[in-house]
Amino acid sequence: MDKSFSEIVSPGDVLSVDAVLELISRSLFQINTSLTLHCEQTAFMTVELLRGAGYKDRKILQDAYILALLHTIGFYRHDPANIGKPMPKPNEIFQNDSLASDSFWFGQCYIKHMTPLGNLCNNLRFHNLPFNENLTSTVENYEITNLMFLASRIIAWTFSEDYTTETDFTNRDIIEKIAGNYISSHAIDIFLAVNKDNYLINTIECGNFSLKNKFFQQVISYTEADKFQLLKLLIYIMDLKSTFTLNHIIKTSCYALSIGTRMDIPETDLNILFMAALLHDIGKLKTPAMILESAGRLENNDLTIMRAHVNHTKRILQGIIPKKILDNACHHHEKLNGTGYPLGLMGANLSAIDRILVVSDVASALSEKRSYKSEFSREQVIDILNDMGNKGELDNKVIQVFTENYDTIRTEVLEIQKIMSTNFSIVLAEYYSSNTEAEDAGEIEELEELEEL
Repeated sequence: MDKSFSEIVSPGDVLSVDAVLELISRSLFQINTSLTLHCEQTAFMTVELLRGAGYKDRKILQDAYILALLHTIGFYRHDPANIGKPMPKPNEIFQNDSLASDSFWFGQCYIKHMTPLGNLCNNLRFHNLPFNENLTSTVENYEITNLMFLASRIIAWTFSEDYTTETDFTNRDIIEKIAGNYISSHAIDIFLAVNKDNYLINTIECGNFSLKNKFFQQVISYTEADKFQLLKLLIYIMDLKSTFTLNHIIKTSCYALSIGTRMDIPETDLNILFMAALLHDIGKLKTPAMILESAGRLENNDLTIMRAHVNHTKRILQGIIPKKILDNACHHHEKLNGTGYPLGLMGANLSAIDRILVVSDVASALSEKRSYKSEFSREQVIDILNDMGNKGELDNKVIQVFTENYDTIRTEVLEIQKIMSTNFSIVLAEYYSSNTEAEDAGEIEELEELEEL
């Protein structure tokens, strides 16, 4: 490529922070619906409590909001298709101390290294620990995490069997029962003041919290670098479901960009091409992990379920991203001769971006190692692509650009992959350190032995 990656790809030009956050929530919603709803409600209440406590700094409020949206991210790892355990409901996340400690600790490590939240996420380690007055003067932002924890516990209570619409959340005795010894008396005072006339709970029960979240997200401001980090976080949510699919998405995106720079398409379309490629398989979050990680070729029923991911992709992306990117992302299994799916579009209905993305998707799949096949050789990849081109399935011009620049493109893809990667090993290294201590705050409860990823 003549230009650098950052000169070509600019996520902020096509996706706002608001759009990325909405897609993050929608993506997590595919994995655990009730837990995602819990987080969205907790985020609303956290911001309201912080404002009630006198916090006005926009950076603190927006970081706390995003932290609340992601504070249970560690619980999404408990995918029943992978480890045979049901995923927890919101009212269950505080009932198992071992699970809570493990999951919140993983969440802290994940958010610390995968988001632009800085040191605020470090306070997540205190999220499920009893309130300690001594930490108020030694741990920065300790009050913030205590208020977020109170919001989380109250929202979790609304998902429990103990909750009824008659529950009086303006009654201090009830709030103290929910809070237990985990929340400061001052935090409870703030909640009762903000929840005057049951404002917080009524806003949640009538669904208006979602609209307030939308308004808040629209004024969130981050640097381009931080926006890109949030975009990578969105893509890496797939790793909670299927590491293979995550790797395929990234590789396909890199192939698309490298091929696209050699095609006669406007430079602005390269950014659109890359974004469409990053989002093209987001619908697989709805596909069972046992199918995504299948050890063999899929039978008819499983293949039908797998093919439904395109419609899931459309449903997740619709109303958030520009229609052009939506269409490009949803056309990656269409063929020029109309034999593709789900729409059976013909060549006249497929744009240059569509055609590049289709070839990139196929090339990426051919170059991946699966349990039932090895990575195909250079000759095999080229032969298969040419055969599909001769059958009228793929664009021969795109295939020609790819095959004539095969070695250069492969080298470029490796370099782009490095930019798209996150150092997940740092997350795991910190996660597996079992004797973590809070900075200047004494010892934290020792984490139990953690399961292998």
